[in-house]
Amino acid sequence: MEDEDWVYNRACELNSTVAGFPALPSPPTQVRAGAFSYNNRDGLRAGDFSRASLDDLRLLFRANASSARRRMATKPWITAQLHLYDIPFNKSGGVAELRDTLEAAVKGRKCVEGGPPSVAAVQQQFRAQLARKREEYSYTQEREKHKVDVNAWRKQEFLKLTDPRAEALFDLNLFFSKYFVDDQGLPAPLKTPDPVILRDLCDWSEPLRCRVDGVPGLRARVTRFLTVIAWASEFERGIDDAFAMIGQPRVKADHATREATFDPERFLAKYFLDGLRGKPAPGKRTQLLVLEYWFTSQDSHEKLLQAVKSVPDLLVQPTNKPTPNSDWGCCSKACLIVGWQKFVIPQTKSWATETKLLEVAKAKSEERAKEKAILAKLKPHIDYARTHRSDHTASVA
Repeated sequence: MEDEDWVYNRACELNSTVAGFPALPSPPTQVRAGAFSYNNRDGLRAGDFSRASLDDLRLLFRANASSARRRMATKPWITAQLHLYDIPFNKSGGVAELRDTLEAAVKGRKCVEGGPPSVAAVQQQFRAQLARKREEYSYTQEREKHKVDVNAWRKQEFLKLTDPRAEALFDLNLFFSKYFVDDQGLPAPLKTPDPVILRDLCDWSEPLRCRVDGVPGLRARVTRFLTVIAWASEFERGIDDAFAMIGQPRVKADHATREATFDPERFLAKYFLDGLRGKPAPGKRTQLLVLEYWFTSQDSHEKLLQAVKSVPDLLVQPTNKPTPNSDWGCCSKACLIVGWQKFVIPQTKSWATETKLLEVAKAKSEERAKEKAILAKLKPHIDYARTHRSDHTASVA
């Protein structure tokens, strides 16, 4: 199974800002009770408001108070000030009534700068309570609790998925539990008797391969672009189905390269043999197949070479294909050509000659470009010399 800590850390990294994801564990930064809350940065607050100074309150209740100050004095803000100055008020009163109560307290000198002792005592109590909570906080314990919450969240999110590929990318453990193993992690062939085919797992290919290896009786053919998972009795059928999918018109990719990478034996059977692991069929295909070299890994390349060795007169040849119109300025690109020997050898020689001609033409073009660049730099000096030589000739004449 995937390492639980890795899965947990990965889930937090990818989903910490997703709505509904459990909040990450962190030491307590605030305590709250009744109308008050306290944190070490803002001190004591009521609602979401800190205590306003007496000067600010006096400015608010001046006859010529600014409109900005008046707009600031909303019902929640006024209520907070009444709490923070410990002024009795009618909790069901409207904003006008509460404003009058606060104004009367300010003008009647019932508001003490810094707050009354009763509120200072609440602040001291909250400060001590927060300090105690921070001392008692255990990151290890909170992290274990958070793991439980994250696992529950992941299970709920997994249930929303309907595509096996999305399920595998989301959580391999849950994916395997759904399709291939029971609650004890033992093989459960009846859950999914048919092969499962997944496209484009990319970097998740190797973790999936390792997971399959841990389930007795389960087999997989894993590539970055196509993966088959099946029980041993159905594995060959799954490979056949997946191989057929590669050649479908809707697959916008180099079919031959993917076919050779996914299954070299079926690739040879399709183009060069009379059947799977069959006899050579030279008339089946006379044209060469050009495989993209960047797409074939070293492992798949070796498997293709081994498969071709068993077919007389068939060759796999690494070479360079000329690229006369390359956007990258290259004269050729690496590739593999597969075909009958009588076609492969002449083609490689022809491409080598064409590539050489392209390289010579490129060198000449680059040399001309350098000459033009030099002339462009010298042109102002040449024009200056010509102008002054003309002026000098005219003055002599």
